[in-house]
Amino acid sequence: MNSLTKNILLSTVLGSTLMLSTLVGVRADDASKPAETKPGETKKDTPVQEPLAVDEDYTVGVDDVLALSATGHEDLTQLSTVLSDGKIYINGVKDPIKAVGKTLPELRKEISAGLARLYNNVELSVSIKEIGSRYVSVIGGRGTGGRFPFRKDMRVSSLISLAGTPPTKTRYIVGSIQRDYKIIKLDMQKIIGQNPDSSADILLQNKDTLVMDMKEEAPAPTYSVLGAVAKGGSFPMPLDGSPITIARAIAEAGGKNQVSALTKVVLQRHGKEKHLNLYPLLSEGKADAIEGNITMEDGDVLIIPEIKTKYMVLGQANKPGSFPMPEEKQITVLEALAEAGGANGQGEQRKATLLRTVNGKRDLVQLNLMDMQSKGKLEKNYVINDGDIIFIPMRGQQVNPTDFLNPLFLLTNVFSTARSLGR
Repeated sequence: MNSLTKNILLSTVLGSTLMLSTLVGVRADDASKPAETKPGETKKDTPVQEPLAVDEDYTVGVDDVLALSATGHEDLTQLSTVLSDGKIYINGVKDPIKAVGKTLPELRKEISAGLARLYNNVELSVSIKEIGSRYVSVIGGRGTGGRFPFRKDMRVSSLISLAGTPPTKTRYIVGSIQRDYKIIKLDMQKIIGQNPDSSADILLQNKDTLVMDMKEEAPAPTYSVLGAVAKGGSFPMPLDGSPITIARAIAEAGGKNQVSALTKVVLQRHGKEKHLNLYPLLSEGKADAIEGNITMEDGDVLIIPEIKTKYMVLGQANKPGSFPMPEEKQITVLEALAEAGGANGQGEQRKATLLRTVNGKRDLVQLNLMDMQSKGKLEKNYVINDGDIIFIPMRGQQVNPTDFLNPLFLLTNVFSTARSLGR
């Protein structure tokens, strides 16, 4: 696994690097030595595979992977991922470069200018290795399926052709588009049949998912479960007519996960939406909850959104990372520490720090976790807010308050801790 992949996986484990990117005023480390690797960037000896062909007016987005190379400068061959704050880090360029919204020629010009202090007359090539910001997906069918780059004016038929899924008998195919937790039914025979109708071949949007299911002479009744579940999608209704409760429907979809927002579930039925609170039923086990009596009907769509509010415990914790805020209760500093598995043997609990942003201003609070746990000094056992970060330094580590204003400092400590635990 190369350095690029490690950084992207690390950002995913943390839930969102958006909390870190809000810490403005950050300067990158001194880039006078281009051999050092920065977040979102591969080492210089990482092989760069064949780039993707994109339109000339393609603008770069978050999670896109850029491939760079320069004739005669092997150390500049690298991959760089656009991080959640829209920036990339390039070997030989001191400061991060804002990439989101720029075309490849614009980026090549800006990167070349940044390299000019170390290199003369560099013939730089900048291309797209992976498109992470714009894609469409295919599920089902008889071909390979998968994820494909989203292009302007892309239609359902062109996506099917890319995926290698054109069926021989279109009357046995049922198709739909999953878009923003909504389902758009398709007439597949009018899209890829013998007499296609262009009006049925709808334009796709970024991150659409085409679902293709086989049917017999008539489609079986189905319901769908989408969002924060293990394996969302469409599911057949039982042939024996037995009822499918909401709890059973979610279980069929692999069950809820850690970020399921159970208080904000939506049931779409016959063009109408009903808002449900499934927390008492699924988290508290209250079988007498009203929602426990609701059964799924043909065409129902159950949407479980993700919890958007999160906090982080970083540094010398047993399970450092990003955690969703509980839906039905508040959580304190000590409870947040427990969620992260407590401090490990290398942590200096007497010098922990709570980083909190209030009205756009950053506030640092020193925490003595040892006194809070052993001596019952709970005056600083604050209730955790959305976006809070608890940091536990390593024993003997000298940490200045300004260090916390640099996301690279926090990422470095999390990565080194996870590596020491064998993750």
